[in-house]
Amino acid sequence: MRKSYQARAWENAAQPGYDDALHVLSTVTAVNKEFISRQLATVTKLNLPQSYSEDLRSFALTLNFYSPRAYEYVRFTFGLALPHHKTLSHWYQHIDAAPGFTKEVIDALELKIRNSPNPFFFSMIMDEMSIRQQAEFDGKEVHGLINLGLDESDDDSLPLAKEAFDLRLVCINSHWKLPIGYFLSNGLSSTQKQTLIKYCLSLLHQNNVNVVSLTFDGLSNNFSMAKPLGCNFDDVNALKTCFPHPIDSNQEIAVFPDPPHMLKLVRNTFGEKRYLFSSEIIDWKYVEALHKLQKSEGVHLGNKLRGGHINFSKQKMKVKLAEQLFSSSVADAIDYCHNKLKLQDFIGSEATVEFLRLINTLFDVLNSRSIRQHGYKKAVSKQNSDFYLKFIIIYLKFIFPNFGIEEKSWLPRLSYMHKKF
Repeated sequence: MRKSYQARAWENAAQPGYDDALHVLSTVTAVNKEFISRQLATVTKLNLPQSYSEDLRSFALTLNFYSPRAYEYVRFTFGLALPHHKTLSHWYQHIDAAPGFTKEVIDALELKIRNSPNPFFFSMIMDEMSIRQQAEFDGKEVHGLINLGLDESDDDSLPLAKEAFDLRLVCINSHWKLPIGYFLSNGLSSTQKQTLIKYCLSLLHQNNVNVVSLTFDGLSNNFSMAKPLGCNFDDVNALKTCFPHPIDSNQEIAVFPDPPHMLKLVRNTFGEKRYLFSSEIIDWKYVEALHKLQKSEGVHLGNKLRGGHINFSKQKMKVKLAEQLFSSSVADAIDYCHNKLKLQDFIGSEATVEFLRLINTLFDVLNSRSIRQHGYKKAVSKQNSDFYLKFIIIYLKFIFPNFGIEEKSWLPRLSYMHKKF
C-alpha cells in the first residue's frame, strides 16, 4: 500500500534522538500535525497535496484576516506550509453563481439589515437582456441552456437560452444595490414572470427585506404581468399602480415603469405615427422643419437637435436621443421660429411646443432623485407633493382632453405606445 505524504515525511525526518520528539508530535491536534507534516514534506522534497483540511483553511483565513503581514511572515518562516495569498483570495471569492436566486447574496443582505441601526427600503428592478446562444462544458456540467434555477434544469436536452431575466435590489435610502438572481430562458411569459416576482417577494420578506416598489421597462408583456398582480393601466380614470404584497396583504408594492424606457416609447410613437391628437394636432413635421432649417443655415438655435434625433430607427436604444428631442430648448426654438421669425413652416405649432415642454418636465419629475435639486428636478416629497400634483393634472388634461369623463377614445394610443418598444 502506498504511504501518505505525512507518513513518508515522518519516516524521512526520523533520525536517532528524534524518537521522543516524534512521539510528542504524534499526540498534537490534526491541524498542527498537518502543518508540521507540510513543513517536513517541503524539507524532504516530497510532493504536497493540493487540498487543505478545513481546520487549516480556517486558521489561514483567520490569520490573514487579522494581519496579512503576519500571515506572510508565518508562511515564509515555517517553510511555505500555509497556502499562497492568491489561494486565499480564491476561497474568499467562491460563491454559487448558478441561475436562480443567489443564497449568499440574500444571506449577506439579511445580515446587513440585522446589524443596521436604521431600516432599509428597497426597490426591485426586473429586466431582460439578450445573451449569446452557446453551450459550454466545464468538465462537470453544460452551461448556456435554459435554466430557471430548478433541479430539473440539469437536463442536457434542453434548448439553448437566448435571454437572461435579471432581478436586483436598489436601496432607496442608501447608495448601494445588489443582484439577487437571474434566470436563463427563451423568453418568459407574463405568467412565469408573475410567479418569479411573487416568489422573490416572499423570499425577501422571510429575510426581513422591505421591498416597496417594482420597476420594469415598457414591454407589453410586463404590463400584462402587472394586471393579475392587481394593477390597472388601461383606464386613466381608474388607475391602480400598486398591488398587495403576496405575504403581507396590508403592504402594497408600487409599480414604476422605467421613465427612460417610457420616454423612448413616446418618441417612437410620435416619430413613427407623426401625428398625436390632443385638443389640437401634435405634428412631427415641426421637429423635421426645425432640423431642416438649422442644417440649411449651418447654425443651431441653442439645442442639440441633429439627424440622429430625426432618423432614430437604428438607434432606438439611446435614451439621450429621446431626452434631447423632448427638451425645452427644442420647444423654445420651434416657438421662436413661429412667433419671432414668423416662418410659414411653423404655423400651428403651438400644441407641439406645449407637448414637448410637458414631456420634458414630466421626465424631470419622474427621473428626479435628490431633494437638493431645483424646480421640477427636485425629488417628490411630502412637502412638494401638492406642487407636483397640480402639474400632473395639467399634463393629463393636455394628453387626455376627456380626463375625468367616461371616454375610452385614447386607449388605442396608450396600448400602441406599450407595444412599440
